Amino acid sequence: MDAFLSERHRKLGLSPVEPASPNVLLRRLYMDLVGVPPTPAELEAFVSDPSEERYAAVVDRLLVSPRHGERWGRHWMDVWRYSDWAGHGAEVRESQPHIWRWRDWIVQSVNTDRPYDRMIVEMLAADELAPLDAESLRATGFLVRNWFRYNRNVWIEATVEHTAKAFLGLTVNCARCHEHKSDPMSQVDFYRMRAFFESYDIRTVSLTEGDDPSANSLVQAFDGRLADPTFVFTRGDEARPETNQPVQPQILEFLMAKPAEIREVPMPLESFYPALTEAAVKSALARSDAAVATAEKKAEAAWTTALGAEKDVEASRLSADLASHQAAFARAEAVALRSRIVAERVKHGLVPGDLDSAARAAGAAEHQVKVTAAEVAVAEAVVALQKVPRAPHPKDPAATGAPESKPDPKVQEALTAAEKKLAEARDALGAARKAALEPSTNYAALGPIYPKTSTGRRLALARWIAHRDNPLTARVAVNQLWMRHMGSPLVPTVFDFGRAGQPPTHPELLDWLSAEFMRKNWSMKAMHRLIVTSSAYRMKTSGGIQADHNHAKDPDNRYLWRMNVRRVEAEVVRDSLLQVCGGLDSAMGGPELDQGAGESSTRRSLYFRHAKEKVMEFTQTFDGPGVAECYRRDESIVPQQALALANSVLVKSQSRRLARTLSDSLGEQPAEEPFIRQAFLMILSRQPTAEETSVCREFLGQQAALLSNPSSLTPAAVGDPSPVPPSKDPVRRAKEDLIVVLLNHNDFVSIR
Repeated sequence: MDAFLSERHRKLGLSPVEPASPNVLLRRLYMDLVGVPPTPAELEAFVSDPSEERYAAVVDRLLVSPRHGERWGRHWMDVWRYSDWAGHGAEVRESQPHIWRWRDWIVQSVNTDRPYDRMIVEMLAADELAPLDAESLRATGFLVRNWFRYNRNVWIEATVEHTAKAFLGLTVNCARCHEHKSDPMSQVDFYRMRAFFESYDIRTVSLTEGDDPSANSLVQAFDGRLADPTFVFTRGDEARPETNQPVQPQILEFLMAKPAEIREVPMPLESFYPALTEAAVKSALARSDAAVATAEKKAEAAWTTALGAEKDVEASRLSADLASHQAAFARAEAVALRSRIVAERVKHGLVPGDLDSAARAAGAAEHQVKVTAAEVAVAEAVVALQKVPRAPHPKDPAATGAPESKPDPKVQEALTAAEKKLAEARDALGAARKAALEPSTNYAALGPIYPKTSTGRRLALARWIAHRDNPLTARVAVNQLWMRHMGSPLVPTVFDFGRAGQPPTHPELLDWLSAEFMRKNWSMKAMHRLIVTSSAYRMKTSGGIQADHNHAKDPDNRYLWRMNVRRVEAEVVRDSLLQVCGGLDSAMGGPELDQGAGESSTRRSLYFRHAKEKVMEFTQTFDGPGVAECYRRDESIVPQQALALANSVLVKSQSRRLARTLSDSLGEQPAEEPFIRQAFLMILSRQPTAEETSVCREFLGQQAALLSNPSSLTPAAVGDPSPVPPSKDPVRRAKEDLIVVLLNHNDFVSIR
């Protein structure tokens, strides 16, 4: 890697700068590989022995850290457009609930160094590759994420567009309406690409059976629309499909070394009929038995009440009778469930038996369910009629001389309606009993039954994308890796490697890295190790005896004669704040956290909800990832960032925590230098300069003097109060304020 860069330096007359200091290098490495700074102890250990062996050992240790998967998982979540579900209230409009399992799959895949080619295949076609592997099925969240409630066409087109951008670096969406303006791609080519995805749909299945399956479910892609054709839309208008000539799936011709081999994939029973699995049947039976027990217990209690009633005896008896019918209905449903299970097991060859007899038994049992349901409806109608108030019997008008009273029309209307409902219920019961006399082999399935085969289209496409004969995939991936380590990509247009994109600054290096990536079995950790152990990665970000000369020849550092200074991502700002202040929660995975809890929760930032109108305010202030797409993060410098690092509840709470920790660890030392040195080490991973120490001492003195006279100060009129109150001691509170100042230091939000 260094040889390629050195050759370009030689040709351009550039002189690379010297290596970065040990403390700068270690902080750079930690921020890059795990997303938080080193501790002072880790810093001291390396600075005392910054040898090649020690550096390599640190690299290996960070690459096996669980934090590495969280750091780089977020990078790939950017590229693959991770988004939690969005909608209004409980209505899901985009993406899906439970998609957080895909996020956890990404993190775990990075941590276990799952080969990148395997990751691609699982994201595009795990349901065809390993239909019974719930761990792999999580990966199809890449496809689920594109789901859109109101327009399937929008959903499928997004899948085509971002599959091409994320894995191939191609803007195929340009050909949706017309021939591609720059690349050799026809409009038909876009729809040939679309045909690979036309048949896929999404579904949510229970992972473990329990009382609340919705709380432990997996959302996945599958082929559920096998008959859907693909048509070219005239000028991209979905209202104008060219239905005379359906389009078949085909790889883009200008990339195709060999055509994709599409083979239909038979689905196992557990996949196309999940309700018939042993676990699902066991759970259904358990729920049925529990329903029977509950209904019988309620009936028993109702009759105990009725038999002991001294008032409203008739009402109590009718309620008890209704409870008995409800218990009978629960028992009938339990019998029917068992009969349906037997019939379905025979039908699908799981147990021997006569299918006709089993089906007739199931049909008869379901008829009985309908009869008992009708009996419940009659009993409910009787109870409802009994509750309708009756008009009081008037006294004899002739005897009292009073005028004759008229019945209340509302009461009469309610009575008529209740009587009508009872009559209808009795008619329905009669019909149900009559129907039950007729033998039938019709009965309901145990649950949804999906197609028994999958087209195999997505699996064929995924295998072609991830094939070694298609080096474009490796180029796109290593360009992303390079950009996030080195600060600028080799190909500036990270999702457009076509003719409209910008050419690579180092084409030979890009080719070599791509070949090396595939040679190392698509191991991302191998590429991380390769990059961070290079001399180029370990350079300083400025200086050097020929800095002016280099700058004159290459002012934008396109040819890497120095390392690039980078503003850390939003998540790293927040996570580092929590880490240095001792409050970062190391818990991993699980459902997304409420985005509004970012100021109070100490979990890592990637676990918070990220969707349309559902983003954490703190991370958005620091240019958090876009929801629609984020192939490369934006970087801005705006006043709101400094305000967030000065006034937010999170910063107030954590800075006070760190100040107290440092003060307590140092004891009541009168000298201020130890506190200043430790604060710099914790927050900026370096010792302060003599000038910085002097300025900090002056600040502490002035601030303590101001705080000693609270009556002369004006309380802040804005901002939420912190759950951690400031110290009442002016000297300690001045130290809390110094922590806030250092958190606002440029070095804290930069990788140098």
